[in-house]
Amino acid sequence: LSTAEAALLVATPQAPEVRRPDRFTERALAARNRVLSRIRLGGTLPEAERDRLVTADIRALIVPANAEIPTTGGEASVSIEHDGARLSIAKVEMGAVAAGGKPTAGLDVDRLWTIDTTTGLVVREQRQSWIAEPDSEARTLAEERIRALTAGDAG
Repeated sequence: LSTAEAALLVATPQAPEVRRPDRFTERALAARNRVLSRIRLGGTLPEAERDRLVTADIRALIVPANAEIPTTGGEASVSIEHDGARLSIAKVEMGAVAAGGKPTAGLDVDRLWTIDTTTGLVVREQRQSWIAEPDSEARTLAEERIRALTAGDAG
């Protein structure tokens, strides 16, 4: 582990639900930086090294820690493509919406993660929720969420 990763692991158990880097990046980053400041004040970490570590991107830990991202394509609903610098993982989940105890429509959730293989960062995550018409191939987009990391984003 790097010093920055170790500092995050020291800070997280004190409030694990509110310092999860995959959900509360800013809180986890602030907690990690407080630990780095304490190490520097104790004299075991030079100030220049502390300043460098404070700017390290905390999201590098997200890919291995995010249980929602499949690591193998063993399931029929998961596909993984690797093109050198990028890894794309797609997952489709299918369900049903019921009314009066009977399924009235299908609910499909498509998720796509794009991961930078050099840094391990999730650079784009897309989630689409679809209503599938009964007895038809037609689908209607109900919701779409996209989170993307842009160049220069500090994390």
